[in-house]
Amino acid sequence: MIQIDRGLCVGCGLCADICEFHEISMTEEGPVFLNQSCCGCGHCLAVCPQCAVSMPQCDMDSVQEYDPGTFDVEPEHLLNMIRFRRSTRKFQSRSVPRDAIVQLLQAGRYSPTACNNQDVRYVVVHREMPSVLDQLWDGFLVHARDIGDRELEERCLQYRQTGADTLTYGCSHLIFILSGRQLNGGIAACSIELMAHAMGLGALYLGYGERAVAASPELQRYLGLSEECRLCAILCVGYPAVTWHRTVPRNPLQVTWR
Repeated sequence: MIQIDRGLCVGCGLCADICEFHEISMTEEGPVFLNQSCCGCGHCLAVCPQCAVSMPQCDMDSVQEYDPGTFDVEPEHLLNMIRFRRSTRKFQSRSVPRDAIVQLLQAGRYSPTACNNQDVRYVVVHREMPSVLDQLWDGFLVHARDIGDRELEERCLQYRQTGADTLTYGCSHLIFILSGRQLNGGIAACSIELMAHAMGLGALYLGYGERAVAASPELQRYLGLSEECRLCAILCVGYPAVTWHRTVPRNPLQVTWR
């Protein structure tokens, strides 16, 4: 539900112009909220120059006024961070504090979702890491045997024999990212991964882990997966035990201009 403070509103009409669902109608008295198909995107609130629009059902304390000094990032700096980030496969043994994990998840929370449905949820594993890791390896073994990959199978058997973790590489936390839409979860995962590197943490997209979950009914129940809540990505997070000194080369840009 959108509320408009008549005492602050100057009738500029920006809120009505920005509304994709035409939920705000301009009248002689000013804007009127119709409350028919609002998706709660908050564009009307963000565009209002008078701060006359509010959404009481939401966390209004989380709304921040735009400050170029703390909100803007130089394009070259952002591109360099993207170029410099690396997939971490060597983690320190120390644990990432919970407040740092929460900060990572906030990056996912503020990521865009289709029609603003905000359907992304997370399962963060730390305390139960030993048992979840065993289940991941069990599922990975099933996957390896299903596709007939002897090398992957040997990798799984080596873990059982020696405990050598060449799947999550001793990370501090596993973040399972779930959503009804793959793109929603993928965008959140990207935001979280970039935030991890901004915070000096290491992260790894665990593609093999997704295959392990797909082969493990136990893990699917553990995560609460369903047709409406699917696994979109798994991130390994921890303090990196490696220092990068430079970026790496990439193939030339492939683009078709039409």
